[in-house]
Amino acid sequence: MSGSHHHHHENCDHHHSPVDQSGGLKPDRIFKIGITLNLLFVFVEIYYGYVIDSLALVSDAFHNLTDVFALMIGWLGYELTKRSAAQKYSLWAALFNSSVLWLGSFWVIYEAIERLQNPEMPVAKVMIIVASLGFVINFISAKLFHKDHHHDLNMKSAYLHLMADAAISLGVAVAGVIIYFYSISWIDPAFSIIISVVIIYGSGKIVLESLKKLRQ
Repeated sequence: MSGSHHHHHENCDHHHSPVDQSGGLKPDRIFKIGITLNLLFVFVEIYYGYVIDSLALVSDAFHNLTDVFALMIGWLGYELTKRSAAQKYSLWAALFNSSVLWLGSFWVIYEAIERLQNPEMPVAKVMIIVASLGFVINFISAKLFHKDHHHDLNMKSAYLHLMADAAISLGVAVAGVIIYFYSISWIDPAFSIIISVVIIYGSGKIVLESLKKLRQ
């Protein structure tokens, strides 16, 4: 990990320049696209999650909403770093992003445990369609951040956020398939718990990494 951070400082001017020298999208444009796509999808998930009574969709909507806010903070961190020599702005943004994702995942687990005690059967077809759409949106958004995620901890945090969202949406789609064919109601909250645990582990590593760099 230390090698990637050393590389980040060496390439600071390149990644925070007004024009992306590689010819790709500029980081600020990437943040705008990611925020817009995910915010639109939040409304879709909230609506259909409540309509078909799927905890997995509602939880994923909350998760996506916290990530929209986290991406906004990440964008702010990028802009502040671009205008200042203080690289700690980017680190603080990455720390905040991952902390929000961490707390959001614990909330999902809490809600899922309650649902396991009172299982309900969501409409599987709608669940599969909406979750599949979420996977596509989050995967495309994550790929936009992929180019710079090895060099900048803030971009890495945003990349992992979106890949985690893609994994959640894929898990929800698979849960929908299982519910459709086997009518197993507890799969909906069970998938929410499993995926949340994976996300807590991944985001926890970013939190520790950010704190380590901030103490230096």
